[in-house]
Amino acid sequence: MIRFTVLRVLLLCALAFPAFPAQFETVRQNLLRWRDSTNVYVLRRDEAAVLIGLGSGTVLDALPGIGITNVEAVYLTHRDRDQWFGFREAEDRGVPVHAPAADPQTGGYSAASIRRYWRRWFPIPNSRFPYSIITQPTDYPLVDVRPASDIETSAGRLRVLSIPGHTTDQVAYLIRFGGRLVAFTGDLIYAPGKVWQGYQLDWDHWRGLGYEAEFRSLLRIKDERPDLLLPAHGEPMAGNIGEKLMLTADRVWRAARLKNFELFAMAAQPPITETRILNRLEIHRIGLPSGKKTVLERLSRHLWLAGNNYFLVSDGGACFAVDNNLAPEDWQPILERIGATKVEFLWVTHLHSDHTLRLPEIRRRYGLAILTVEPLADLLEKPWAYLHPYANFAGVKPDRVLEDGEEFEWRGYRFRAHFAPGQTWFHSFLETTIDGHRAVFSGDSFYPVAHWDLADGTGGWSGLNRGFPEYHARSARLMIDIRPEWVLAEHAKPFWYSEREWRLRVRWAEEAARALDALSPSGNHRYDFNPHVFGAYPLITRGAEGTVELRVDNPFDEPMQIAYRVKRDAPAAVTPSSGEFIVPTRSAAGRRLEFRLREARPGERYAIPVEITARGLYLGPAVFFLADVPD
Repeated sequence: MIRFTVLRVLLLCALAFPAFPAQFETVRQNLLRWRDSTNVYVLRRDEAAVLIGLGSGTVLDALPGIGITNVEAVYLTHRDRDQWFGFREAEDRGVPVHAPAADPQTGGYSAASIRRYWRRWFPIPNSRFPYSIITQPTDYPLVDVRPASDIETSAGRLRVLSIPGHTTDQVAYLIRFGGRLVAFTGDLIYAPGKVWQGYQLDWDHWRGLGYEAEFRSLLRIKDERPDLLLPAHGEPMAGNIGEKLMLTADRVWRAARLKNFELFAMAAQPPITETRILNRLEIHRIGLPSGKKTVLERLSRHLWLAGNNYFLVSDGGACFAVDNNLAPEDWQPILERIGATKVEFLWVTHLHSDHTLRLPEIRRRYGLAILTVEPLADLLEKPWAYLHPYANFAGVKPDRVLEDGEEFEWRGYRFRAHFAPGQTWFHSFLETTIDGHRAVFSGDSFYPVAHWDLADGTGGWSGLNRGFPEYHARSARLMIDIRPEWVLAEHAKPFWYSEREWRLRVRWAEEAARALDALSPSGNHRYDFNPHVFGAYPLITRGAEGTVELRVDNPFDEPMQIAYRVKRDAPAAVTPSSGEFIVPTRSAAGRRLEFRLREARPGERYAIPVEITARGLYLGPAVFFLADVPD
């Protein structure tokens, strides 16, 4: 029985890795494809070849079997890990790898920029996040591919076009081959109307800049009139290429427009062009001990606002605060001006650093208790454990964690806590009545129409933020159920509730979900627009050895088969180093992994990649976790 189980596991792992065929596929004469974590294309001329993409590098072992003894060069379309994580296979053979220029501050191709990326970006300081950088520092690639240039190869002349969208540095290579114009388009397009890893179009968490760039790049390739499109993921495309590109461009543009609720509201019939903003009873400009200035605004007899800080003051001078983006010392002149003698509680609406700044110091200095709703508690305490934007805040264990819908009282006020995902999964509402007005402290998911820069959109749906459209719809319906008078949004944007506007927000979110589903290869944006389907918890560990959990979230209505592997050349030995499991329908599952660093230099951070096969598709090192060695 034991022997049978071992053999079964070995067989399953062999089937899962690698998950590409043992032979080349012919696209056209002398133009071949090798399936890997990416499509690797081989342009052949006699015994020599030029490769577009590299993947795991296994293609280099297979080429001699078809008579190719000289690999002239590898050309990369963009910097994603799955495109070239097997660079050592090329380096060992002396095969040059050519890469497009990329900003070294946001993740280039040099050892220094790769080390800087892994040190600087985790915990994630903002949402302008380069999604998929190689884990092993290397100076091997030649960063010499320039847009609008020509590259002479044995297979012919490669013309380089800049096609940002999927990444900011992505390029296409165009070549006349066999009398046809062939375009190697990276991850610009997966299939007609579909894009690969759509979350990479979120260049930040609220605007549609990546979508707009993708739209322009699709039109640019269309203008070249290629006969054959060869994507990094997906099948080669021929015939009616212009129609295929236009279908994709139309869907991308629709998603770009739906990034912005204001545009949706203004296009409604009749349009909503402006939301009624709460009046200010008093406005003061206050100099702060830090040297900064803030605007302090009085909304009612007991309610004050300063940026991302709401202060509710009782008749006796006790204070209930909501969120914080100020240094602890900067609270003092504000509290004096509003007549607060003691801050007793602070509610956290959501977990971004501009709302959670220095909470441990705030608590120590003012003796307050920190409250939040249950789904936020673990991230609030352990921001380093999650792949989450604006998680560069000091973690703090909340003093009280409330369940969804739980009520509590403070100084004559009755509050109800709500789990209300929207801009991010880690988001809440806090409902109460203030000076006779039913009010909701609503965080960052919703802003008033025409009072936020139209280029910025609403609170934003974004995969990195776990802020999917359906969450906005869910929380908009919750707001309709509450029917407040005041929506106390952050960033100094409190406004009056209007039921028509909120029903329109539900429609907007539902249409956005359908637009993203239409762009998704699987038909489900919760898979294709979600960088958190595969992940590790905690994201960052401390020490030369430890334990992490490989986590997989399955959004589908059928079980999902997962296989994983950590190679021997990874910075850590991982146990078990490979395996497989099934994630049930619409649920999450994981595997516990123990690791020990092979070397542990003091003060160093190590990125450990985990290769994934999911739904029968080999994705390469789709998961990583970080191990910090103390000084």
